[in-house]
Amino acid sequence: MKRRKFFIILGVVILAGTVFLVSSISSNSSSKSNQKASDKAQTAVVVDSKKSNAQVIQTYINVTGRLQPEDKIDIYAEVTGVLQNTGKPFKVGVPYRQGQVLVRINNDEALQNLNAQKNSFINSLAQVVPDLKIDYPDIYEQWKRYMLQIEMGKRLPALPEVESDQQKLFLTGRNIYTQYYNIKQLETRLDKYVIRAPFKGTITEVNINQGTLVRSMQKLGEFVKSGVYELEAAVNIDELDFIKPGKKVMLKPVKSDDEYEGTIARINERVNEQTQTVEVYVRVYGDNLLSGMYMEGNIAAEQFTNAIRVPRESLVNGNMIYMIRDSIARLQEIEILKTSEEDAIISGVASGTVLIIEEQNAAFEGTKVSASQQ
Repeated sequence: MKRRKFFIILGVVILAGTVFLVSSISSNSSSKSNQKASDKAQTAVVVDSKKSNAQVIQTYINVTGRLQPEDKIDIYAEVTGVLQNTGKPFKVGVPYRQGQVLVRINNDEALQNLNAQKNSFINSLAQVVPDLKIDYPDIYEQWKRYMLQIEMGKRLPALPEVESDQQKLFLTGRNIYTQYYNIKQLETRLDKYVIRAPFKGTITEVNINQGTLVRSMQKLGEFVKSGVYELEAAVNIDELDFIKPGKKVMLKPVKSDDEYEGTIARINERVNEQTQTVEVYVRVYGDNLLSGMYMEGNIAAEQFTNAIRVPRESLVNGNMIYMIRDSIARLQEIEILKTSEEDAIISGVASGTVLIIEEQNAAFEGTKVSASQQ
């Protein structure tokens, strides 16, 4: 009996000790948890920030594109013959001055035909002029001088004027006008055996070699103007108000610090239905520029006063931003003036206000923060 009583009392003591121990551990854990929460509440979140400074901000329209020659011609032959040496190779990359011979085609046959026609014309005049002395003495002397001044190696001079319809009919009946215009046609055709550079430029394509036979309407090559290029860029239609012919554009080649001042030369009046953009052509000069070179530049657009530029990712819900007031993060509504892929231009914030501008905004309304200003 005594033994049973002893075990009962021992069990009660052990149970009481266990309850006390559990209670003590729980109390201790709760106390530590509360302490940690208290410490966390006192720790400030470090955030990237920027002190606002309202000012005038100039915006720009970014343009990119590849350079194309402003003037480019395809060289075609209008006559048939063998390509001759001009003293300068007809090869890609060879520069030419304005008026310099690009292509010369053998014209021996055409020249002989012209001289034959011109000789027949002189013979016809030799028969007509004596008759003019009898029938129309008033124009005899000038037609005689005209006949004598014709030279085989020079272009045919213009015909003398006639004073009446009768004189004109007389000369027409002797086939003078027909022969004259046939010769002028041959002279024009003879000019086509020589092709000259219409401007200073460089050959960029060659399709024939010296000494080979050239056929009429055969493409011989391509010639581009040096130093003057156009950049074709696509601009959104809502930015066309800031783009006018004659406006300056600063351009630079990619991966280069060189800058070139261009000018808007023309604007396409057709909108690309898929992209809703319009082609704008910028003329730019430069001896170091090359066709196909990729360039980028800026066109001055809208200007904002009392504005602030912030990273676009710092915006909250599209029209709000975090500010810091008494070390506490607070949301403030703002006015969005303009946005780009990276930045946003805003207003409605007093100068001197510290704004949170970090990309992954860890702050939230009422959080204690520590500003790390840029």
